[in-house]
Amino acid sequence: MTYTFQLSETKSGEIQRINMNKFDCEKIKVTFKLDIDMFYDLKVEPIQPPHIEHVLQQCLKIKDSIEKAKILFTPEYFSISFFKNGKKIVVKNADGFLQFPLYISFDEENFVIGEAAKKVLGDKPTFVIYDLMKLCSKDAIKKKDSKWPFKVTYDDSKNESFIEFDTFRGRRKAAPDSFIFLILKFCLGLIEKETGKKFEEIGIEFEGLGSKENYQQCFEKAADRLNLKLTFL
Repeated sequence: MTYTFQLSETKSGEIQRINMNKFDCEKIKVTFKLDIDMFYDLKVEPIQPPHIEHVLQQCLKIKDSIEKAKILFTPEYFSISFFKNGKKIVVKNADGFLQFPLYISFDEENFVIGEAAKKVLGDKPTFVIYDLMKLCSKDAIKKKDSKWPFKVTYDDSKNESFIEFDTFRGRRKAAPDSFIFLILKFCLGLIEKETGKKFEEIGIEFEGLGSKENYQQCFEKAADRLNLKLTFL
């Protein structure tokens, strides 16, 4: 017998289906998160009793070797690095490069970040968000570009800019910190994959962007949604 977990939406129908038979365990954990911008995150993972000695050894090893992590932002890309035993290690993207283009596409069921998102711009420009550092600066509305395929508006009552764009599920509107939230979440996932450690604090550095004060508010707002502490370098 095949057991499946199905996630559906009233208008769109089935969104995601997961075959539960692939989990060889007695219990599983299903985590579903939905943020204020209606972006969802579904995770299904097995629950298995860990071997105490192995867990202890791994915790001690991580604590001793992994020191800190940092994300560097420029106008066009971001890069991720961490220090292990005093040595700086830069995370590579799927193509083996050390830089991730600052592009996010929403033309598929799950958002895509980096080079793959940049490639979508040619065919489906209204589904792609870029120039993120301009969008998340304090004076974003003054930096509007007539060539942007997305729409930028300003809400006087909230004293905040909003971006309107197309997604897999229709037209959406979100504040700039929503996109920084996705970038930070993406980076944390890669850092955890590389180090085996969940970071509660990371360093943020800006290069070629002028004063960091122009971006701190947006980044801090995004980090709060992740319970993440940022240190601006």
